[in-house]
Amino acid sequence: MDVHGLPIVGTGVDYTKVPALEHKNTLVFLNSFVTQTAQFLNRFSAACEERLGELSLRIQRLDISLNILEAKVGEFLIVVV
Repeated sequence: MDVHGLPIVGTGVDYTKVPALEHKNTLVFLNSFVTQTAQFLNRFSAACEERLGELSLRIQRLDISLNILEAKVGEFLIVVV
């Protein structure tokens, strides 16, 4: 026990003497948690899809630019040789 009479480890609560939570309140809390979590995951997924789409477009543009550059370098090498 500490100076205030509380146990140092654990809560010191006898759970057999504590009344149970109402099922209705528990369900409200659980439903709220599930709803908020689903909304967060939907927003997160949409943001990830948008970023991946933008990244894919940038990669496609780079690939096209690289192909054009390779073609120009190939033409230059043919002319030089």
